[in-house]
Amino acid sequence: SRPVGMDSMEGSDSSTMVWIGLYVWTLLCKYWILVCASMLLVISLQEVVVYRIIYMILFLLFVLTFQFAFTFWRVTMRLFWWLVILYSMLVLIILYTYQFDNVAEAWRNTTKLSDDTLADIGLEHFDTTGLFIRLLTPTCFLILVILQVHYFHQPFMHLSDINRYKKAEMEGPTTPVLPVSPGSHTTVTEGSMDANKKKTVGKRFKACVKRTWIKAGEIWDLITWFLWRLAEIHIFKVVAFIIIMTCVYEVSAVSAVYVILLAVFLPMTGLWFVLSHLALLWTALVILSKMIYQLDLVDNKPWLTNCTGNISQNWPFNETINNAKWVGMDRSEHLGYYLRNYIGILLLIVLERIVVYRQTQYYNTPGVVKPKTGIIFSDIQRKQADEGLIECGKFFLNYFFYKFGLELCFIMTAITICVRVDAYSMLYAVLLGIQLLLSRRCCARVWPVYTIILVILLPLQYLLALGLPVGFCYQYLWDATVWILKEDETMELEQWFYLPDYLSPPNSIKLVADFFQLLFVCLQWRVFRKEMRFKGVELDGGTNEDILPEVEAKQPIPVSDFTTKITSYLDVVKNFVFVYMFWVTLAIVFIAGTSRINLFSMGYVMAVFYFMWFEREFLIKPLRRLLRAWNGLLGLCYFIMLLKAALQLPSCVYIDLISSKACWVVQLLGMTCLRPGYVPKKADTDCVVADDNTGLSLDVVCFVFLLLQRKIYTSHYFRHVVADFEAQNRLASRGCQLINRILMQQVDKQKKEEKQIIYAIKKKMRSLKEKQKNIKKKFVEPEEHFQAIRSGDYYLFDESEDETEVDDEINTITFGQDPVGEEDKALSPIKLMTTAMTSGVNEAVKQSEQDEKDLDRGRSPRPTSPSATTDTPDAAAEPDNQKIVATVTEEKKEGEKGTEEEQKGEGIDKVKTIFSFIVALLVSCADWMTALFNRISRNYRLVAAKMKDDHIRVKLQIQSETGHITATNIEMREPDGEQKGATGASDDLMEVSVQPVKTVDTPMVPVSSKLSLSGIDLDRFEEEEEAFEKKQSCIYRLLVATYFAIVARTEMLCYFLMVLNHILSASLLSLPLPMFAFLWGMLSVPRPTKTFWITVITYTE
Repeated sequence: SRPVGMDSMEGSDSSTMVWIGLYVWTLLCKYWILVCASMLLVISLQEVVVYRIIYMILFLLFVLTFQFAFTFWRVTMRLFWWLVILYSMLVLIILYTYQFDNVAEAWRNTTKLSDDTLADIGLEHFDTTGLFIRLLTPTCFLILVILQVHYFHQPFMHLSDINRYKKAEMEGPTTPVLPVSPGSHTTVTEGSMDANKKKTVGKRFKACVKRTWIKAGEIWDLITWFLWRLAEIHIFKVVAFIIIMTCVYEVSAVSAVYVILLAVFLPMTGLWFVLSHLALLWTALVILSKMIYQLDLVDNKPWLTNCTGNISQNWPFNETINNAKWVGMDRSEHLGYYLRNYIGILLLIVLERIVVYRQTQYYNTPGVVKPKTGIIFSDIQRKQADEGLIECGKFFLNYFFYKFGLELCFIMTAITICVRVDAYSMLYAVLLGIQLLLSRRCCARVWPVYTIILVILLPLQYLLALGLPVGFCYQYLWDATVWILKEDETMELEQWFYLPDYLSPPNSIKLVADFFQLLFVCLQWRVFRKEMRFKGVELDGGTNEDILPEVEAKQPIPVSDFTTKITSYLDVVKNFVFVYMFWVTLAIVFIAGTSRINLFSMGYVMAVFYFMWFEREFLIKPLRRLLRAWNGLLGLCYFIMLLKAALQLPSCVYIDLISSKACWVVQLLGMTCLRPGYVPKKADTDCVVADDNTGLSLDVVCFVFLLLQRKIYTSHYFRHVVADFEAQNRLASRGCQLINRILMQQVDKQKKEEKQIIYAIKKKMRSLKEKQKNIKKKFVEPEEHFQAIRSGDYYLFDESEDETEVDDEINTITFGQDPVGEEDKALSPIKLMTTAMTSGVNEAVKQSEQDEKDLDRGRSPRPTSPSATTDTPDAAAEPDNQKIVATVTEEKKEGEKGTEEEQKGEGIDKVKTIFSFIVALLVSCADWMTALFNRISRNYRLVAAKMKDDHIRVKLQIQSETGHITATNIEMREPDGEQKGATGASDDLMEVSVQPVKTVDTPMVPVSSKLSLSGIDLDRFEEEEEAFEKKQSCIYRLLVATYFAIVARTEMLCYFLMVLNHILSASLLSLPLPMFAFLWGMLSVPRPTKTFWITVITYTE
């Protein structure tokens, strides 16, 4: 009889192979039709002959039927494939029989066609190799199609049924469904896990692969669901982008039809599918026309024109002109490369239709509800956006354009101005300025007019880039021979006005920016229509109404407070965006101002100095005044972009004249031609202007950040930040007093420790003197070193137990060192490496894991030295020896096969151990650096923690004064028993009262807090963390510790930058800065006063 284990092994292998076979079979049934269609397209794009054009007609018929009538396409598919098979067989027979001389002669006599005409049809003589190559592709294609018809057609018909899942639910499964991986339904229990540990390495590896495959399948299902939904929403935009890219790279009358279709149908978002249908139909006609034009049968003479003697003898009028190129027809030896753009449009539109059919089939599944238009995650609405970082990301994937669409349209217009820098950019800049002056409601009213303007301008500019056919023999009015201008000046003037020209036509690539501008505007128009349709009703994405009336009416803040208590990563992101983006924006504006030297850059720098001078006082102004000031900075940025676009006319056309007459104007305004492809001429004067490589790009970046910051100001979240800043301002003086108090306490503590050490030394000396007197030994001064060594005796080390006082906490060795905290007791990187070298990597990993558990439970970790772990090296190796003995015993029982498998298992365990050790070492380094930074910022965090309750009280009082109380409960910490019991000592008690502003409606609420510093253990403060931070990874804790270390010692960072600036510049202007730092700032204890910083800032400005 056969062993049971062998039977189970074979059964497992058999089920695995069956599963793999079914999986591959399903893939072939689903995708083999794509192989056939691709092969049909490849045959069509080879050397152009009539029978290959017929192949292309069949392919286009297949695609168009799929696009316009999916049901008819499925019904006639088998008939289509048989038609392709019969045609392919006919082609093979004709090509093969034509190689016989008699048959070729019969073709010529019967059809009365010449050899060239028959060659265009595809009938010509080949040698053996050529014939084999010519017949290979049709033969392979014929085989592929036969396989599709006989094996894959019927399963594909089932898979492609729109109501496939609905029928399966109603009638029950009639066909075998693809099984999941073997073992996927096995429930993993503790008993099974224990049994798996006893299995061989091969079986454990197989089980691990199965579990990994199941988990990967679940992840893959989520990813594919997300990608299909994303494609369903945005694939039309990709199609439109590919169409416009084809048009700008191949400027012709054929492409102009695409541009007109885009301009007409983009505003009508509900008719985008009509645009796809028309574009596909036009693409099919273009492909066929271009292929037919390649044949020698087509007479090219009707397309030729000769303008010689009509108007000019200059190029291009002095030669025969082929007007077919203007239409879009040209002959090429590489047909596939020539038609690549149109084939791309064709395939992308087909892919769009595949996405539509697939999603329709998915939504027909019972229990699946189709999401709303443009929504990916239907379960995410505005209220879920504050639950976490993932929910917030899902919300923005759903409603990002709904919330920020207007700003994106403004940004896209600014980008278009930056790209074009011509007359149309001036027009766009004027339209942008008008919209910036209007409110959102007014923008919604004028938006249709704005959309119509862009709809007219896009095809108009494309027609200007196309120009008139050269065959018309018409010379433009702005030609240099008509106007009395220099040739180069005329060309630059034409480029600025975007006028057509035969020699240097306008740059059509610029129209890509116009396309995106029109696309964004059309999408925003849809948002405006939706808001008007549901006016007064809050949509799932929230409201876009202006919050200024709510703020001035002192209505409650409808969003949760994220500044008082951080409970998630989303609160961390909110703090960065709403608190620190102001400084990031000013930094961007300052970089834009200092990167160039001209009048416009000076405006940026002055604006930054103005806002930095007010600091947080600017942010706590009333919202209306704040927005008015920020709109002024935004207007400055817009005004600079407008002037730079307008100055492109004199900078590109009349720069020579202006440079010779008024060089200071050129240098002051930084006048340089920013047109792509512009080649500056050699300067005839000494007027030198630095090249502006950035152009308007930095101005656009400033515009983006300024718009984003304005959006932040008009958010309810920013109201929490304002209240937080006001509370900080009221408690600023108290924080300074607390820091001084802590420093004084540390100084007193150090003095007491010094006195204790001096007292202990004196007491020891008195004890030695008394012992010396009791011995009554005559003292003789040693005359040499040997006598001094031998003069000592054991009485010097005799001490009475009554006189001995043990003081382990403070002595001459430990004084001045930081006490050891919980984080320091853990394995440091050096200790971990030492443990690994002395006791082994396994012991180091185990000890690191144990210390991590001890720290999590709040217990002290085990000693980290090797001696503390094991008394002797033999003792340390004793467990390993026991393992070795047990392993040898098992090896004897299991045999040689078990030995090999055990060695493999040990190898895997060693790799795991080394990997765990590397991870533990990195974590140890991060923890060590975190502890270091926490010691640096200890006093700062202590003050912040002790002022937290008062900060909450003051913030609540400010919100009550302004009517901004939220419904969110803010927890306030109660003082612990240690702090309560320490309030009786007057020396260590400090009371600070904050008097709030009195209002008519709200009674005055005095805020008073008492802080006891005697009961505070400064050395243990770093152990007190928020519950959220304790749960986070070491990387997050390291980032937080780094942040607090920088904030706590910002003055040192400023001193370093002052010195570094002088090192890099080494000038007299930078010399006062390090002098300020060394002779004033560092001599101020504990920190410099506000006068120092104002002096430094003023000098820097």
